[in-house]
Amino acid sequence: MFFKRVFSYLFPFIFAAGAACTILTTNTLAALTRKELEMNYQNSLKKEEQELKTNLFTLVDIEDQNEWQEIKNNLQSDYKELCSDELEITTPLPAKLANPIVDLLKEKKIRTMLNIKNVVRDPGDLKITAFKKNGQTITFSCDESLGADAATNQFNVFFDPELVLETHANTAEIKATVAHELIHIANEDVFDTYCIERLYRERRKKIKVPRKKYRKAKGKWERFHEKRADLLSGLIEPEYAQAHEQHFKRNMPTKECFKSTSTHPTDRQRYGYVKKLVNDLHNTIPEKNYTLPIFIFLILLLLIFAHLAVRIKNCKSK
Repeated sequence: MFFKRVFSYLFPFIFAAGAACTILTTNTLAALTRKELEMNYQNSLKKEEQELKTNLFTLVDIEDQNEWQEIKNNLQSDYKELCSDELEITTPLPAKLANPIVDLLKEKKIRTMLNIKNVVRDPGDLKITAFKKNGQTITFSCDESLGADAATNQFNVFFDPELVLETHANTAEIKATVAHELIHIANEDVFDTYCIERLYRERRKKIKVPRKKYRKAKGKWERFHEKRADLLSGLIEPEYAQAHEQHFKRNMPTKECFKSTSTHPTDRQRYGYVKKLVNDLHNTIPEKNYTLPIFIFLILLLLIFAHLAVRIKNCKSK
């Protein structure tokens, strides 16, 4: 009888406390913070990469990740020598391109991702060089024969300055494109493609995999590299995700947006997944803080015990 009476006293307060905490935490629990969203995207991309890599490795007879790393180590010097055969740089980087590059390289996430020690801007802006802590460098320069707005290998980022300024509406779009190229470098995308192509050529007669089948698997892998570079560069700053969205949207009315190449998704496809990223970033919340709900719950708990003590005292006095 005593416990029943106690429960009847406590029930309204327990209900109120539970309702208060639920209201205060529901929105927080339902949404994601920026860090959680980034983690979700990274995990999803890692899973997709593993599936594509496993398929490609099977075709070219790579046993496991250890063998793949050994192959990369063996080909590293050849690739570095290939990348060192640079064209003579004669065209300076326009200020509208050079300034965003330098500003981007100052950002903490970029410096941490690429382990950048310092950045040197050559007189006349013929090139910009980012020096990494391991002694390697990344050089940014112009190449008007690219046939694309930007391209990269493991040590250089090249731009067609006229095309960049023609197709990019503002500084944010330029920085987003540069960040995209730097994601390729951070993930060694171009080097990986070089290694897998060299390996296929060496093993082609032995593995007897039709080139069409290999090219299809390799194409999916390369298009994934572009998707990952789009999304991860967009996750550096929401501004870059929005810039990608605007850039691809602007290109969609052209016929080229429906054309898929072996290495790149269509602009329509890229616009689709970048738009989803922008929406996801818009719906994120600040880092979760449970201090207020816990504080309110403790206050209500204190009031419950105080009220209970008074009621028990009154019962005893009767």
